[in-house]
Amino acid sequence: MPGLELLQARFVSYSFDRHTHDTFAIGIIDEGAATLWCRGSTVAVPRGSVLLVPPGEVHTGGRHRDAAVVGYRLVYANADWLAIAASDSRLAMAPPMPRDLVVHHPLLRAEVARLCASLLNPSCSHLEREEHVVTVLGSLVADCNAQRPTPSAAPAAAARARDYLHAHAAEGVSLFTLAALVEQSPSQLIRVFRRCFGFTPHAYQTQRRIDIAKHLLAQGHAPGAVAVQAGFVDQSHLNLHFKRRVGVTPAAYRRAHFFQDVDSAGA
Repeated sequence: MPGLELLQARFVSYSFDRHTHDTFAIGIIDEGAATLWCRGSTVAVPRGSVLLVPPGEVHTGGRHRDAAVVGYRLVYANADWLAIAASDSRLAMAPPMPRDLVVHHPLLRAEVARLCASLLNPSCSHLEREEHVVTVLGSLVADCNAQRPTPSAAPAAAARARDYLHAHAAEGVSLFTLAALVEQSPSQLIRVFRRCFGFTPHAYQTQRRIDIAKHLLAQGHAPGAVAVQAGFVDQSHLNLHFKRRVGVTPAAYRRAHFFQDVDSAGA
């Protein structure tokens, strides 16, 4: 099912670095409790709650300090699935933005649990899985009527720097060159960039490289080759940053996608 990923995890001490997704993440906490930092504040994510993280939201996450572990299932759905579920093609370009990132919604939680179970069960048909996806995402879109205020446009200098880093993600970029390009001092650029996007320029470039690596790994490329193509020093450098932001190693991420493709071909 292109455009869908599922992460099932149980963490004791692991926590994610600051990162973003290019998909909508919908998760349920099955054991313990988690914490989520996003939109400038930290909130608890207790067992039984539903976690909603829209595309592009800079966030971190990990085990809550009062819990021994955190176990959860998280579905990543791209914007095309949202558009299909809501019968609204506009959502492919502008996904809904929920006001609350952690909700206590028993019906939605049950729907997400059924979706996760179907994705993990190899005997489930595509029809059954598709029905669960559309049900969950349709409920999500319906519950996102209260939109948070639209943020003001990023200052021109920050936007130009971001666009340059996006286009040259795999290249070595100097802060001084980037600052000169957008007519800011290095310190000014770091401040305005972080204020607009939640990342420093270097962190943004690293996140963009991770996105490139995920795309290449899903196509079956070996982690060593992916590291070079995405702009990392070597495979160990890729492994370090990938695990911190994605939660699994590049090899595990590739293996999951590769086996899915093999199963689909065999079917």
